[in-house]
Amino acid sequence: MTLEWPTWSQTAYRSWYIDEEFVDPPHIDIDVVLRIQRLATPAEPKAVVEVLPLESPPIGRERLHRSGPTLEATHGDELDDVEYAIEVSYEGSYELDEATLADGTILDDHFSAMGGWISSTLVRLGDLSMTFLPPLDKE
Repeated sequence: MTLEWPTWSQTAYRSWYIDEEFVDPPHIDIDVVLRIQRLATPAEPKAVVEVLPLESPPIGRERLHRSGPTLEATHGDELDDVEYAIEVSYEGSYELDEATLADGTILDDHFSAMGGWISSTLVRLGDLSMTFLPPLDKE
């Protein structure tokens, strides 16, 4: 999970804080990446996407939107070992309106819903039948 507060958005907050005109509300960019790795065989994208909703639950007035899956194949030095992975991300923005800027505890209410949603989504992905490579040896 990545939360980013762009520089222009920080500037908009500072302007609001010193009572300048509230023109362009600041926002926080949100990116949640769900990744399944160390797979012995390529993942079936359709099976993964079918258990994932198109959007997250509301985060304030906004929702995160799902991207298409990214498949990855990583080969070992001798090209005989192959490890597969699949990832799907959810992206969006959270706009900080004046009420939220004045009372930051509103963020707690809005962002707390993400924890349960991410947890239940990981459980759905964990229920998929996939073949994993054995654990790496610790040297």
